[in-house]
Amino acid sequence: MVTNDLMLNGGFETAGGGGADVFANWSESTAGTSTINQDAAVFFSGAKSCRLDVDAGNQSARVYQDINITAGESYRFRSVGKVSTSGKEGGILLYDNKPSYWNFTTHAWQAAAAYYIVDSTGFKIIEEIVVAESGSTTIQSSCQEYSAASASIWYDEVS
Repeated sequence: MVTNDLMLNGGFETAGGGGADVFANWSESTAGTSTINQDAAVFFSGAKSCRLDVDAGNQSARVYQDINITAGESYRFRSVGKVSTSGKEGGILLYDNKPSYWNFTTHAWQAAAAYYIVDSTGFKIIEEIVVAESGSTTIQSSCQEYSAASASIWYDEVS
């Protein structure tokens, strides 16, 4: 059996409390002048999306959520993303509390960080079935910049 729809507010429809809390149920972090925004003009479905505006120095902008899991169980992770400019890249990262990182190419856990690169100017659906490894109790799903100086990245329908 595969567990679906793990994330809360995965469509980024519900705003947070304001200020640094842009989205309900998500943690957010930025550096430099990069910003995190709720976008009602560009979205995959629903009426809003998450837009990361990355500064010229490619400083960090990311939204992330931790999910409680059970070792040995299967989980479906899904996200939709796009970038504003060809040649720019966003990154999706899944990692557990061990920490191990999910490799989107080999479809296995590994010790080093492995991003799924969002590099399309049209929305692209990313979907993976992940089996929680022994000893894992949480997985963090992170949508962030990768190499996107002076560009925007949109994420939507994260589940």
